[in-house]
Amino acid sequence: MKKVFTTAILMLATLFFVGCEAPKAEISVSEDTIYVGESISFDGSSSSSVNGDITTYVWTDTEGKVLSHKSTFTKTFEASGEYIITLTVTDTANQSSETAVTVTVNEVVPVTCPKATLEVDESSLHSGAAPYVVTLSEVPDTDVFITFSSDYYEDIWTQGWIKFEPTDPEELNIVIPKGSIEMNGSLHFTVPEGDPVDEKGYILRIENTSCGSEKVIFDPNVDPVTVGNWYKPDANTSWQWQLQGAINESYNVDIYDIDLFDSDPSLIQSLQASGKKVICYFSAGSYENWRDDKNDFPDSILGNTLDGWEGERWLDISNEEVAPIMIKRLELAVEKGCDGVEPDNMDGYTNDTGFNLTPTDQLAYNKFIANESRKLGLSVALKNDVDQIDALEAYFDFSINEQCHEYNECENMQKFIDANKPVFNAEYASKYVNDASQRDALCAESLSLGLSTLVLPLDLDDSYRYSCD
Repeated sequence: MKKVFTTAILMLATLFFVGCEAPKAEISVSEDTIYVGESISFDGSSSSSVNGDITTYVWTDTEGKVLSHKSTFTKTFEASGEYIITLTVTDTANQSSETAVTVTVNEVVPVTCPKATLEVDESSLHSGAAPYVVTLSEVPDTDVFITFSSDYYEDIWTQGWIKFEPTDPEELNIVIPKGSIEMNGSLHFTVPEGDPVDEKGYILRIENTSCGSEKVIFDPNVDPVTVGNWYKPDANTSWQWQLQGAINESYNVDIYDIDLFDSDPSLIQSLQASGKKVICYFSAGSYENWRDDKNDFPDSILGNTLDGWEGERWLDISNEEVAPIMIKRLELAVEKGCDGVEPDNMDGYTNDTGFNLTPTDQLAYNKFIANESRKLGLSVALKNDVDQIDALEAYFDFSINEQCHEYNECENMQKFIDANKPVFNAEYASKYVNDASQRDALCAESLSLGLSTLVLPLDLDDSYRYSCD
């Protein structure tokens, strides 16, 4: 009897100590040394616990700011220095542990591009002598690729990687036919005798000068971010959209779309605790004079007032000064614990913004917003911009549209439905509020197209709500 009792106590003690063992936090990084403007992917998915599953991941930076609640995320670093990134994991037994990694971000050394001028000796234009002299100034001691071409020849005369030594400039006479050459300081091209020339002759143009050009932030040709861990709703997902007033948490839906700035983290956590995902709204295409970050916007990027919205102005989304402001907003969404974001006013090029925005400008900007969101582990919605859906669907995880039934645009959303991504649509017309038969017809059409449609007040204050789901 005594032996059995002792064994039982030992077993209980073993279970007690095993159950209280802290989880093991582990971090792997894509790289630990980068340059300003580049990104690092952080992965904590190898963290483990003998007590069960890892239930929460919290990533923080050197100052304790929350970067992500996902097991993996990607961060772009905009300033040089050493950064300590800490991962804290908690398991099903409510035991926690942390680990950290240090990454180094180096300053990008600016490269001075050479300036080139063309001098033409008109007196010897037809002589077969040397009428063309290209002078390169501000030449760096680095490799520079320069391509020269002529109106006379259909193809490129000569091209090559050129090593300049500005401390010892020398003028070289180069025969025009194609070939790889090395040159210093200034270039002096000689026209071969016997070749035909006319009055336009061998007019030399510098077609391309490239020497460490700056990184393009808004790139219309960038590929979508596809690697990472973020919420990906399917086409059958239900939703609620409320941006003003006390949030009504009682709706039995999958997603709540609420305001980023006005929503406290405790509200987001409460919604998530009830099994809902939280999408956080902010305007990516306009300035609002009541937002906390209003002083971050320089006057140079502020355009016309949005029609019907006092205090709100269009942004010049072709100006890359917008980029760091929007990245801060995305980081705020991560810090508050949002599962995704709804960037609004993503179709400025179709409006009277005060800027000469093109469809290409909008594509480049929308792709930037989408990719930066996914890098931070955020699901991202394409708001309206129906004319560019075919080009943008791969970059976004769902669509939020306003009044596609009212404007006969719903069929444009098919690209998202075909990709098993939800299309959330809101209608505001009074006929759908006051006439049940009109609303029934609206819902029948919406369901046939695979959309999730709500009839809502324009103020999005939950004063009424009709769902077609």
